[in-house]
Amino acid sequence: MKPAFTHFAYEIKAGVRDKSLLLMNYLFPLVFFFIISSIMGKMNPSFKDNTIYSMSLFAMLSSLLLSMPGNGVAQREAGVFRSFKINGVPPLSLLAIPVAALLMHLMLITIVIGVIAVTLFGTAMPENLPRFFLAWFCSGLAIAALGSVIMVIASNNRASILLSQLVFLPSMLLGSLMMPPETLSGGLKTFSLCLPTSQAMILFSGAPGWENAAIILGLAAIVGFAVAAFLFEWDAKNPKPLWQKSLALAAILPYVGSAFI
Repeated sequence: MKPAFTHFAYEIKAGVRDKSLLLMNYLFPLVFFFIISSIMGKMNPSFKDNTIYSMSLFAMLSSLLLSMPGNGVAQREAGVFRSFKINGVPPLSLLAIPVAALLMHLMLITIVIGVIAVTLFGTAMPENLPRFFLAWFCSGLAIAALGSVIMVIASNNRASILLSQLVFLPSMLLGSLMMPPETLSGGLKTFSLCLPTSQAMILFSGAPGWENAAIILGLAAIVGFAVAAFLFEWDAKNPKPLWQKSLALAAILPYVGSAFI
């Protein structure tokens, strides 16, 4: 247990000491929050109702999807994972501890976003705090699961960036962060339900079907971490065969199923 706490403490400190992690965990989400809130608040007054939800999700995408996979790939290529293996650390710990540390950082940035949004931009506080915390936790785990899957299947840092963008860009454009799903046409609206941010916004807002969204996000988190643990590689010298890596598609099945069911 002590090595796990030591690893967790290291990941917490690295989140503020490492310049790239500090940028993606704090600076990038805060700057984006200020810019978007200033612009969207004037263009779309209803955006204020969802500012805390959407900007919290953006911080998760920035940290867990854009930053975490590349950092994990770099550690694998540098032989860091192999040193953990020598000391008997299981793969699930190497997946769970960085996620737990990043969620701690994200909790802090969510509080900062909430305080600034309420005091500076006139955003209303979430009406149902228990549902807000449920949505935040489920969303964080679901996005972290996708980031973990990308980390274990990406052969290098460039591949991790490409795979992360395949989720990040659609989530930003169609995932209900910038515009309500009612503005999308039938096909795009169906596709948007395949994105974790769309399910998260349903749960955050308490829209009809929010209970199903909670189940979908929870199931996606479980499936995603299970797939990531199965495909985990200790070093870059012994990669999994392509047919095994294709099992990573199972991580998006809960979202795809929800869109058509």
